[in-house]
Amino acid sequence: MSTDTSRLLLALACLTLGLPAQGQLSLGLGKAAAKRSVSVIDKGRAAVAASAASSTAPVTPLATAPVAATVTNMTATGLSANWTANGNPTGTMYMAQVSTDAFVTVVAASQTLNVSAGFSNLTPNTAYALRVGVLGSGNYTSLGSTTTLARLKWSLHFPETVYYASPAIASDGTIYFGTSHHYSLYASSWNISQKPTSAGYGLYAYNPNGTQKWKYSDGIDAPVRGSPVIAPDGTIYIVLERLGTSQATTSEELHAVTALGAHKWKVTISTAYSQIGTLAPSVAPDGTIYIPGRNVSAYNPDGSLKWINYGSQSSTSLFFASPAIAPDGTVYSVIWATGAAGQVLRAYNPDGSVKWNSADLGTYPLTCSPSIAGDGTIYLGIKDNNSISGQNGGALIAFWSTGTIRWAYPAGDFDVRSQPSIDADGTIYFGTKGNNGYVYALNPDGTLKWRHATVNDLVCPGCGTDVYNTPAIGADGIIYVANELAFVYAFNPDGTILWKDNTLTSNGGITQSSAALAPDGTLYIGTAYGDFMAVRTGSLGLKTTAQWPRFKYGNDSSGAKP
Repeated sequence: MSTDTSRLLLALACLTLGLPAQGQLSLGLGKAAAKRSVSVIDKGRAAVAASAASSTAPVTPLATAPVAATVTNMTATGLSANWTANGNPTGTMYMAQVSTDAFVTVVAASQTLNVSAGFSNLTPNTAYALRVGVLGSGNYTSLGSTTTLARLKWSLHFPETVYYASPAIASDGTIYFGTSHHYSLYASSWNISQKPTSAGYGLYAYNPNGTQKWKYSDGIDAPVRGSPVIAPDGTIYIVLERLGTSQATTSEELHAVTALGAHKWKVTISTAYSQIGTLAPSVAPDGTIYIPGRNVSAYNPDGSLKWINYGSQSSTSLFFASPAIAPDGTVYSVIWATGAAGQVLRAYNPDGSVKWNSADLGTYPLTCSPSIAGDGTIYLGIKDNNSISGQNGGALIAFWSTGTIRWAYPAGDFDVRSQPSIDADGTIYFGTKGNNGYVYALNPDGTLKWRHATVNDLVCPGCGTDVYNTPAIGADGIIYVANELAFVYAFNPDGTILWKDNTLTSNGGITQSSAALAPDGTLYIGTAYGDFMAVRTGSLGLKTTAQWPRFKYGNDSSGAKP
């Protein structure tokens, strides 16, 4: 062994032991050898460093297969896939997938650091296979297969219709609605001066599972003309008609019913009949009941009259719409004003004194209830015979809280009977009656955001349809509305359709019954042919930040904005 080689080995040994050998090593070598030795030593140091690093770095374990757990949160359009880590450390990225064809194709996928993944926008009543694996491993654990629920939860059918009554939902989940018939049926009897055929009309209370709690009826000649309203003390207020032998001899009665279905009191509020519109009271937080008719009246919770404001006695028109109550107690209602050429929107103080009247809104009967935005703007749909909007047709009118018109939007259809709903950002949703059956979204300044012509969805193109009912805004921002030919729609806020379904009822005719949306995601709505339906959705109740989320504001249908 040469001397140079021996010195190099000695230097490497010293280096391994941490001794300062490089300086001494280079003294006894020639320049070339010294350079070679330094290079070798540097490589040695690198090797030692690499060896030390490899001995202290954490060792990444191989991924293990997750273990399947029970599928949860099953709905008609969604589910949650679940699994356990099975030893995979926190921070492991998983890939979960669902499929309808044994993963020839993947319907939806989710990358997550959690041990669960939620899937939405699935198809109701459809079988899905689920699997999960550690991302990049190429290996999957089957999570089994499951079938989404049917969109229709349950359905009831009555010999009468659920034409005028929008449902109300109590805090305990009880659903209230009423049955009636339509003017066309009554008219056939009135034309020969006879009382319409009797029927089993009534106010119904149902449990969320579709079982009946009770029925309230005041006779076989007393159909329900509007939506039930739940007062702060649990009393239900409802308008029943007392059918006579003609329109002129038919009267309207306000009934108070206990939460157990017992009669409390009733008063007659009008002595004539209107062919169109739904008549429902509104209830203030102090329990005062406001109801229109030929006049606008206020009643105390015991049924005694608080005040009455008389409309034009020269008019035979009735105002079958509901008042809206502002947070400051102001009551807004349509009335045929004495001395005016037609109807006006009138603002009342809680004591019945008049704050203001709007401009003349025309003579065609207004059946749309006003809605109140967060900034105090009042929205009202009308048949615009006075061309306030620049056209003679349906229009949405926006009023300042002082009663002056802020803007008027021509809706391009015959009439607007759908009470507007108002989202958190001020977007206004409503429907139209006419050949197009539009669903509209307007910006707060009265410009168009989007619209959808439901006539284009019909199985009989060109036959026309109407959207009478008020859109309901779900907690997740989805907008639910229906048309007269039985389509129920779920719109995204941008106007795209999340889903639409015309198979929920075989009878059609969803008209004045506006949907209520329960906290568990069930949508309740009635039809003009006697069906009352519970429909599964992915929206867990109404949107609490919406400025006016549904017909008559909340699920209690009080008509009072908090």
